[in-house]
Amino acid sequence: TGMYAWIAIPAWATATLKGNVMAFAWTLGTVIHAMAYRSDRPIMLAGSLAMPAIYTLSAPAFSPGGYDRPDVLVMLFWIYLFLAAGVFARERNVLIARAKAEYEAGEVARAESEAKGRFLAAMSHELRTPLNAIIGYSQLAREEMEAGEQPDPADMDRIERQARHLLGLINEILDFSKLDAGRLELY
Repeated sequence: TGMYAWIAIPAWATATLKGNVMAFAWTLGTVIHAMAYRSDRPIMLAGSLAMPAIYTLSAPAFSPGGYDRPDVLVMLFWIYLFLAAGVFARERNVLIARAKAEYEAGEVARAESEAKGRFLAAMSHELRTPLNAIIGYSQLAREEMEAGEQPDPADMDRIERQARHLLGLINEILDFSKLDAGRLELY
């Protein structure tokens, strides 16, 4: 980037308005180049801009006419651009960090959503199995009672065992839900 500033020195040495405009254009190009390619690394940005700043600010002193009003205005504008480059670099880094954080948050949210989907699929199976057992054994017990028979005590035990298992699963799901919402008190 410092190479660009050398071009500004002969342009200023012409001591003409056209030379000043060309020198300013090259200086501006140097700043834009530095901001675009080095603004993510503040030390590289400062190093890229320091040499062109020195060349550009000292070039009018070596021109035949010395410093005149346009030279001073260009130098002041250069200082402004140098400061703006620093602000640009800081803002760019903030935006990059924010975009990265938002991307990572999106990835975490997608992973959580997938995990909840897998959990719900597994829990669906876990809930249906004891519920189907309860319904099946209840139907057997009803058919036996309708036929005037006593229900098999083993079937009644299975119904109770499966109902307690189902109640335990539902309680765990509710506790998990409370934990996820931050409302479960741990002892």
